[in-house]
Amino acid sequence: EVSRTGYTFAGWQPEVPATVPSANRTFVAQWTPNEYTVTYLANGGEGATADSSHVYDTASNLTANGFTRTGWNFLGWSASQEAETADYTDTQSVINLASDNGAIVTFYAVWSRISHTMSFQSNGGTAVDPVTAFYGTALDAPATQPTRTGYRFNGWFANQSLTQEVTWPYTLTGNVTFYASWSRESYLVTFDANGGQGSSSAMMEYGAALEAPEVTRPGYIFTGWLPQVPPTLGAGNAVFTAQ
Repeated sequence: EVSRTGYTFAGWQPEVPATVPSANRTFVAQWTPNEYTVTYLANGGEGATADSSHVYDTASNLTANGFTRTGWNFLGWSASQEAETADYTDTQSVINLASDNGAIVTFYAVWSRISHTMSFQSNGGTAVDPVTAFYGTALDAPATQPTRTGYRFNGWFANQSLTQEVTWPYTLTGNVTFYASWSRESYLVTFDANGGQGSSSAMMEYGAALEAPEVTRPGYIFTGWLPQVPPTLGAGNAVFTAQ
C-alpha cells in the first residue's frame, strides 16, 4: 500500500501480474492529483462570489470578490471569521490549500470600516477642528461654536451659498464640509451734545459708516468729539461726547 500527500493512487505501471515474473521488473506507482474547492462567505457583506476549484500542486487564482458592504472596504480573505487582516488578497494565486480529495476550504471576507471627515469652514470666524468618524456615525454639532468680532453665528450650512442649513445630528456617509453663516451685530451709538443741542442715539450694525451730527451750544465753540469718531462702527456700544 502506498500513499502520497495531495494525490490519489491510480495503480501501477505496468500492471502488476498475479505471480512473480520470470525476470526483474519495475512497477511505478501512478498518481492523480486531488481536487479541492474554496468556498467564499460574505462575513457581513452582500452579493455572491462563486466557489473556485483547485488541483493539488497546481497554482490557480482565487475567485474575484463579488461581495460589497456599505461603509466598509474589502481587504481580502481569511480562514478566520474574526480576522482583521487578510491572509490572501483578491484573486491571489494559491497552491495546496488542502490535500484531501474533495476537501472544502472556507474563506471569509475581511473588511475594514471606512472613515470620513467632517470639516468646517468658518468664513472669517475662529477655526473649528474637523471631526473624523466611521461611515454611518450620527454626529452632533460641534460643542465649540466659532466666534467673529462684530458678528452673530447663525449655524452651519451644507453649501457655500448658505441656503441649506444642516440638520443635527448629521449621519456621516462621506467627507463633507460645512460653512458658517454670520449676521452683523447691532450696537447702540450715542452722540452726546454735552450741554448743547443736536444729540442723537441709534442702533447701528457693526462696520457701518459713522457720521457725527452737527451740534451747537450758545456761548461755546465746538472743538471735536471724545473719543474721536472713527470712520466705521467697531464692536460694542459707543458713546461720543461733544467737547
